[in-house]
Amino acid sequence: MKKIVIISTFILIQACSQNQSIKSSPVEAKPVEAKPVEAKPVETKPVETKPVETKPVETKPVETKPVETKPVETKPVETKPVEAKPVETKPVETKPVETKPTVRSIKGQLSFDLSAVRDNEIDKESTVIYFKSDSTSKMKLPVQNHQIVTQNKRFLPSVLAITKGSSVTFPNRDRILHNVFSVSQGSEFDLGLYSSGEEKTTVFDDAGIKFVHCNVHHSMQADILVLDTPWFTKANENGEFELNQIPQEAGTLYVWHPRAALQQFTVNHDTKNIPDIEIDITRAKVPKHLNKFGKSYRATRD
Repeated sequence: MKKIVIISTFILIQACSQNQSIKSSPVEAKPVEAKPVEAKPVETKPVETKPVETKPVETKPVETKPVETKPVETKPVETKPVEAKPVETKPVETKPVETKPTVRSIKGQLSFDLSAVRDNEIDKESTVIYFKSDSTSKMKLPVQNHQIVTQNKRFLPSVLAITKGSSVTFPNRDRILHNVFSVSQGSEFDLGLYSSGEEKTTVFDDAGIKFVHCNVHHSMQADILVLDTPWFTKANENGEFELNQIPQEAGTLYVWHPRAALQQFTVNHDTKNIPDIEIDITRAKVPKHLNKFGKSYRATRD
């Protein structure tokens, strides 16, 4: 408040000064004694607020009317059947393929010359006939287990043809001991002594003729022909043979008898018959041989 009074006084003095300047004689200005204005505090009363009473608004449900829908009338589309025309098919003319047989049979007749030996009869069924093709590559041979029985101091059968890799079992049917062995190259074996009811087996992995003996009995001998071809057969008691299911290829036909030299015949792809084959018997039934130790048999063993 003091500042307001001072400012007001100052303004008033200024105004007087300006009036005096207008007049010709100066006026002596006296200072105005300013009294401070006593400021009284203003009494404030709180405003009383009344809560506003709110009334709930009454809402009325809106009545909805269902919209009436009219179905759209659809008109069926008139379809016209497509007229199908049959396709004319012409039969394909097929020509039968001429198939040539891939296998064949070769037949033959054997005759035997016994003039070089003392025998009056010969075991014709011991003759083995086998075929080898010139062009067929090496094929997997069928492997089987065969049997040669020792009975009455004999090997039964005394001649056997097998494929390479096959095995042979030797059962003992006698009441005495036997010792089956062989010193044939590539198939050496010794089954040792064994008694009646026992049997022993060996495998033949090398092709060729294998001579089998008993180390106890000199008269016992078996000839095993180990073959590297699956096509072989034996002659019948009349010396006739028929080798079936051999390939329609050129090759060689072999005829072997354990008491004669091996014979061979060249055949072409359509050979079906072999002219009469004569076999010269030159070997004794049981050629002289040594025991498994390379020594002579005792005379009393037989």
